[in-house]
Amino acid sequence: MALLNHMVFTSRMFLLNFYKSLGLDAHYAKDTKDLTLSKSEFCQVGFEAYDIIVNGLKIGGNAQKRAKNMIFQHGSIPLYSVHTNKEAGNSLEELGIKLSYKQAIEALKKSFTETFGATLNNSFLNETENKYLEQLLED
Repeated sequence: MALLNHMVFTSRMFLLNFYKSLGLDAHYAKDTKDLTLSKSEFCQVGFEAYDIIVNGLKIGGNAQKRAKNMIFQHGSIPLYSVHTNKEAGNSLEELGIKLSYKQAIEALKKSFTETFGATLNNSFLNETENKYLEQLLED
């Protein structure tokens, strides 16, 4: 249980470290004072526990699923604005951060390897996995 608790804490830090490497003071919504958590059918409108908050603004929607020895973190990192509706959330660009998709990938990799002390290896599907993928796509 201690290892799982450490993994949960570390997994939380991975994304926050990414934003902090960009010079932003990022927090999860659940750890932000003066913010009421709320759900919405449109995910960018509400504030859920693991949404990323910078300067009181929601920068990315995030969620965690935990089961046994697994943590699944998923969410969005809006690099630039494609909307005019302020209720749809905020982007890094709106916070003065200019970051290309490729730069974001590299920054995320760096944050992941530093946070987890991991080494990332590029790999591709093998022949068996490719056949399975093709079958799944057909079905």
